[in-house]
Amino acid sequence: MELLAPGGPVYQAGTLSGNPVSMAAGLVSLQLCERENFYQELERKTNSITQPVAAFIEEKGIPACIQQAGSLFTLFFGVKKFSHFEVAEQLDLQQFHRFFLFMLERGIYLSPAQFEANFVSRAHHAEALERTRESMLNFLKETFC
Repeated sequence: MELLAPGGPVYQAGTLSGNPVSMAAGLVSLQLCERENFYQELERKTNSITQPVAAFIEEKGIPACIQQAGSLFTLFFGVKKFSHFEVAEQLDLQQFHRFFLFMLERGIYLSPAQFEANFVSRAHHAEALERTRESMLNFLKETFC
């Protein structure tokens, strides 16, 4: 802490910096993350959405892919795999926009831009995960099948 201004050379500021309530919430969040199997449970929850969607995309030959890293995921349209930046030029951004609105109309709030990830959290319960998965599958069925 001695490295931070005013005593040290590193300037650090923010709206909630040092706020006792935000500090307490941050500490509790870190303690929850340290629980055994915390991240494995997040990934299991995410898999309950991504694996059936990926299987459906593959089975039907839909020009899309769902990619995941732990509890983060994104559904991309227009490509079978998003592996590097140049692939971004091939994405179907209009289709993503239709997908976003479809999900929003069903009360499912996803990241509004194709280049952002969705996050599954500890607070997401089985019903919400199932509703998200089924809505994603319904969009794919209505759009591509």
